[in-house]
Amino acid sequence: YCMFEHAFKERERPADYKKGDSERHYCDFSPLVAPLKCVVLPLINHAGLNAKTAELKKALVRAGVSSKVDDTGVSVGKRYARTDECGIPFAITVDFTTIEDNSVTVRILD
Repeated sequence: YCMFEHAFKERERPADYKKGDSERHYCDFSPLVAPLKCVVLPLINHAGLNAKTAELKKALVRAGVSSKVDDTGVSVGKRYARTDECGIPFAITVDFTTIEDNSVTVRILD
């Protein structure tokens, strides 16, 4: 409970804030205590990207890294925002370069 209470944050409201707008709450877990360490985000829904995403997820499971895959149809920016709200500290983006040379983009979400 103490870790959740310490990690729970609220962003400052913008100057044009209107009552009834959604609150801007999020969690800011340290990577050491975050329940999920990373999220894997394929850039778009594409057969090649989905195959690389599944391959990466299996490698993370074998390495003992807790992670999730977010392959919903919304934009990658919205998926980053959703990940930030949950307090997941790292995001791995799978894009078309991944298909060519097996490289990914790793972002620290803070």
